[in-house]
Amino acid sequence: MKESNKIVLKDLYRFIKPYKFWFILAAILNLSLISFNLLRTYYTEKLLDNATRSELSGLLTYLGVLLVLTCAALIMVYGTKYATGRFGSMVVRELRYGVFKRLSHSNIKEIDKLSVGDIISRSNYEMDFISRFLERGVPELLFQPLMFIAASVYMIIIDWKLFLICYSLSPIAIFLINKFDEKSAKYSEAYYQNLGEANGVIKECIDGITTIKTYNLSDYILSNCKKAFDRVLKSVLTSEKFDAVQLPFYFVLYESPKILCLLFGGLAVINGRMTIGQLIAYSQLILFVADPINTLTQLFGGVRKFFVAFKRVRELLDVETEGYLQKKYIVDKTEEAHLEFKNVSFSYDGVNPVLDDVSFNIPMGSKVAIVGLSGEGKSTILNLICGFYDVIEGDILINNRPYRDMSIEEIRSKLSYVSQETFLFPITISQNIGFGKINVNESEIRRAAEITKCHDFIVDLPNNYDTIMSEQGKNLSGGQRQRVSIARAVLKDAPIILMDEPTASLDLQTEAEVMDDILKLTENKTLIISTHRYSVLNKVDLILIVSKGCIIERGSHKELLQQNGVYHKLYNKQFVASEVI
Repeated sequence: MKESNKIVLKDLYRFIKPYKFWFILAAILNLSLISFNLLRTYYTEKLLDNATRSELSGLLTYLGVLLVLTCAALIMVYGTKYATGRFGSMVVRELRYGVFKRLSHSNIKEIDKLSVGDIISRSNYEMDFISRFLERGVPELLFQPLMFIAASVYMIIIDWKLFLICYSLSPIAIFLINKFDEKSAKYSEAYYQNLGEANGVIKECIDGITTIKTYNLSDYILSNCKKAFDRVLKSVLTSEKFDAVQLPFYFVLYESPKILCLLFGGLAVINGRMTIGQLIAYSQLILFVADPINTLTQLFGGVRKFFVAFKRVRELLDVETEGYLQKKYIVDKTEEAHLEFKNVSFSYDGVNPVLDDVSFNIPMGSKVAIVGLSGEGKSTILNLICGFYDVIEGDILINNRPYRDMSIEEIRSKLSYVSQETFLFPITISQNIGFGKINVNESEIRRAAEITKCHDFIVDLPNNYDTIMSEQGKNLSGGQRQRVSIARAVLKDAPIILMDEPTASLDLQTEAEVMDDILKLTENKTLIISTHRYSVLNKVDLILIVSKGCIIERGSHKELLQQNGVYHKLYNKQFVASEVI
């Protein structure tokens, strides 16, 4: 076995181990079923031999035994199916949960590398194949070889020469089937990859539907979709071509032993070397041998495809987790959160620097604005404070403790975050706001909504606070979604509140009202705002001007205007623009 496949099996075993009882039970039931099958064959042989010799005394006894064995075999079949079904379903449930857990704890930079369509494909199509294989393929891999060995031994005992004749063509058929199946498995991997890419195209179409329609890009997108699914079809058809070539050899594998048995077995009966009962038993045993050969030959292809599918799922299980995840969560009840950057440098790709030697000190209770043009590093600073990425050089500290000495839960317990990209879950609007705090009550939710100017539009909704949000909150306007997001952050009541362009979707009047309320609410908290808007800058304690990943100016609104530098130019430019408007 290839070393990579051994690693796959080792990884799979940790998901199988908790449910090995059901696997062992299925194995025991399979062994019992094999015994009952052989006993039924034996008593069938005896019954027919007695009948041909007109010895009717034992006929009813043999019939009774056969009836009992048949009923017992049916019970074994049911028990095996139930045990393998539970085994496969439970293992796949753990595997699905393991993938989701890994992704939820993964480093943001790793998520950024993955295609959403590919993740969906691996979590559904590949996982479904793994589920079917565990429920059906694994039990067959256990049962069929044992059935083959037991039936073959029985046939050899009856007539070993006839056994060799019956299966003289089987090795050639198996060899050819295996060769074509290897080629088919290669295209299965291409199929999964192409399917993931096609799912990604579909998701992009759904997410960007307004842009597509606005720019009349429907035909272009449809063309991309068709190309993506043409690639899926090509890989499927190529795989099916090799599968179809195998069918004649399966026919030889399955039917030739029957034909040869009847031909040469019939001659043996005529020559007196075999009884009628033995010939019928031999015919029945051929099925017990042919089915395993046929099934196992197909399963070898299934095993290859299983390894392909599991390796793709396993790649999600190997996604790098957040750097601070393994550290113990220390409950720090202090409400203070003094934040400091010490010579922090960072790059998303490890090549192009985004931040370069950034340092600043924010005492508890300060109100700080990070200002700069788009792409200069403002959002990156907030992402690093949240622990979404690890710094390349330097340190970030809370209360003089470096991030590297803290758990990710401890870091984020100090933070509330309003992202530039507002996300609402498809649950009630009340629950969306309530995510900001554990064991929150309705009055706290309403209070947060009132502070952030959400309450008035919420009570106008069909079911007010119990209104279910559509996917991505599309039944609210952009400004309404932003205010719900702010309410969620306010409700958490963390000592540090981070806001990335929090009022970008609000009109100027609402922006001023919301910011005044936020400043009052955060009077004893640290507030850090990344913004393009200059309407609140005269209300903060410190402004950091970011340009090309460096802090080039810092000070209060009044101090920076007096410096007559970059801030003065940016402020005047926006102020003049707003006056023109």
